[in-house]
Amino acid sequence: MLSKEQPSPIPYRFFFPFIQSVLYASKLTLSELLLLCRRELKIREVRGTNLYVVRSRLHKLGFINVSDISSYVYCPRRFWYMYRLLGDEVKGVIICDRYQLRRLLVGTYAHLCFRNFVNYLTSKLRSLGADPHLYTEDELYDYEYGLAGHVDLVYVDPHEDYAVVYELKSSYRRRVHDTYIAQVLSYCYLVEKAKDVVVDRGYIVNCSGMWRIPYAGDERSLIRDLLKEVRRCIIKDEPPSEEESARVENINKCRVCGFRCICLQDLETEKKLRSRLVEEFPEIRRVLRR
Repeated sequence: MLSKEQPSPIPYRFFFPFIQSVLYASKLTLSELLLLCRRELKIREVRGTNLYVVRSRLHKLGFINVSDISSYVYCPRRFWYMYRLLGDEVKGVIICDRYQLRRLLVGTYAHLCFRNFVNYLTSKLRSLGADPHLYTEDELYDYEYGLAGHVDLVYVDPHEDYAVVYELKSSYRRRVHDTYIAQVLSYCYLVEKAKDVVVDRGYIVNCSGMWRIPYAGDERSLIRDLLKEVRRCIIKDEPPSEEESARVENINKCRVCGFRCICLQDLETEKKLRSRLVEEFPEIRRVLRR
């Protein structure tokens, strides 16, 4: 197996099409983004509010999406609301405002463009008799923990029999957060389970650079323990306590959370918002379950 000190087998410039797609999508209107991403996401506006309910296809199948693991690390209460707020029939919803919806759509569109780029490149190389050893947007499943996700890019070395996982982010941050690390480690776990290959490490790639994330014995134990925590959280009838929320760590996290209109509010405010969602629930359910 490669030494942990080896550089990335795929250079950063390979991801320039993704970065260019982020820049292009950032200039589009919300209506244009909704049109471009209509096949990837189910979106419903909650009448009388500035809120949107969003759900992906993997959620419809009843799996926990890998991208939601980062939500659990970000805040367990946020994760609980995603999976339990609208009842057992509609799990994995995201409630967001217009700003957050726009960020979600920009990332979704950039991933679509990058997937098309890699698929075109690999098909051309294979038509010439070359194997690029690249796989993009594979839909992977783990039935032990009910986990599923679309891995952005996987490189499988033909000689050393190891794999490297790449997770793409549309942000410009110059440092890696725990939420990103949890997500890429979850993808490493999925790739090992689904493709029967040893994952050597992962990389987080965004518009500012690329960061290497090791995946060894400690990381494997860490991600399994995290998945067990997530499963315990999702079966609870009530959200995790305030002490377990992001507010304890950083109140700024609450200010940018789409569930702030419900979470940790006074009883009257929470009751009002829940009533609005219950009123909208039949229509939201009809749209999201298609």
